Amino acid sequence: DGGGGGGGGGGGGDVAADRLDNVTKSLLDDADAVGTLGVAGILEASLTAVGQVFLCESALTGALVLGGMALSSRIAAAAAFAGSLLELLLALAAGAPHAEIASGLWGYNGCLAAVACAVFFVPSPSSAAVGAIAIGLCWLLDGALKSLAPTGLPVGTLPFCLASAAVINLRGKVPGLVPVDLDLISTAEEHLEAHRRSSSRTTTAGLAAPGPRGAGASPLAARRAAARRGRPGLATSRTQRNLLKARALQWPVEVEQSETSCSVGP
Repeated sequence: DGGGGGGGGGGGGDVAADRLDNVTKSLLDDADAVGTLGVAGILEASLTAVGQVFLCESALTGALVLGGMALSSRIAAAAAFAGSLLELLLALAAGAPHAEIASGLWGYNGCLAAVACAVFFVPSPSSAAVGAIAIGLCWLLDGALKSLAPTGLPVGTLPFCLASAAVINLRGKVPGLVPVDLDLISTAEEHLEAHRRSSSRTTTAGLAAPGPRGAGASPLAARRAAARRGRPGLATSRTQRNLLKARALQWPVEVEQSETSCSVGP
């Protein structure tokens, strides 16, 4: 009986040793895969992740997407690539499978989150920090959802949706973070220029409409800038229509400190 128990103990030790060898071999294989990726492989995977936004596993597609974005907004294009690269590096540091990284499955949510922060907030160090937080949330949610989802089921853009919803709610809560009203959404460059002009003209500059108690910055300068650009498509509120009318008739404008009140008189 004692010999049988000893044999059983030896068999258990062999099983544990085999498992340890398998784990060690797996870790070494992952390290080799990461090592073979290289800087060029990381950049290519980041471009592939941008292409995955349109369900295309191609670095060339990602490069074309970024080129098209740059024609409209270089800031948004840079944010898209930076978001993809940052989430990919986080996944690489956490030991994500090499095949998933190379195919761009770690990065496209970060790409979308970075662009969202570049569009819905005026570009600034604060918006960049919030964007980095959003990318980190995408990475965490991506990993969590992949571990919970059935094998082979893609998580899609759900991490981006959850992360962006979380950071968008930070408007008015982070110093230096200037949100952009939905009816004034344009390119990041135009948001930045309008905010600079409004900051030089008034101490209550900003693109965010004031809250119910007057919190936040006045959108007057930005609305006037939109009117000067002759973009009637942005004149969706009564305040904007009155400002356009005042500009056309060269009337002085008196805007009360309220979201819904604007008086124009000769």
